Amino acid sequence: MTASIAIPDPVVLRELAAALQQKQFRIVADVMELGRFAFAGDPVDFDTAARIAQKYGFNARHPG
Repeated sequence: MTASIAIPDPVVLRELAAALQQKQFRIVADVMELGRFAFAGDPVDFDTAARIAQKYGFNARHPG
C-alpha cells in the first residue's frame, strides 16, 4: 500500500523533497529527467510533483 501525501499546487522542489524525505538534489534530478532544468527553489505544478511522488511510493493528493 502506498502512503498518501498532500501536495499544494504549485510546490517548491525543496518542500517536495522534505515531504518525500529525499535529498533536494534527487528531486531536482527527477525534474531534469522529465526534460526541465530546475533548482531546489523552483516551483513545479501538481502533475509533475505527483509523478515524482509516485516514484518514491507516495500517492499525491491536493490538500484539504
